[in-house]
Amino acid sequence: MTGPDGGFYSTQDADSEGEEGKFYVWTPAEVEKILGAEAAKEFSYCYDVTSDGNFEHHNILNLPKTIEQCAQVLGKSEAALRSSLAVSRQKLFDVRHARIHPGLDDKILVNWNGLMLDALAKAAGALDEPRYLAAAQKTADFLLTKLRRSDGRLLHS
Repeated sequence: MTGPDGGFYSTQDADSEGEEGKFYVWTPAEVEKILGAEAAKEFSYCYDVTSDGNFEHHNILNLPKTIEQCAQVLGKSEAALRSSLAVSRQKLFDVRHARIHPGLDDKILVNWNGLMLDALAKAAGALDEPRYLAAAQKTADFLLTKLRRSDGRLLHS
């Protein structure tokens, strides 16, 4: 949702191919086909992938438990679990990337970007996360150089 110059786009459609959420959701069968039985079992436990699903009989990946809790239940070290989940996420991301993407509204609104900039700056301080600070700075630079009139006033979009 971030443009190359640092501004954040307005929104992305929920629909693709005429179905709400199709780009984002998974079934247990899809996860198993991509990851293999053992990795799928582990991934599905951690990311709450079930046959009932959590969205219209499909699954939006989420972490209802911490990785530490999952590692304890699965009898793995936290580091080993994080590593195997990263591999699994990348495989699923690669498959998802090949799907038809939902539409993107690439309009950049100053007020919404201001909210994002504020959230990133606060998160950077609270979490001591330099990536959030860098993103906030890039957004601020974008707003001040690309979306400001010569008299100093900010544009709407």
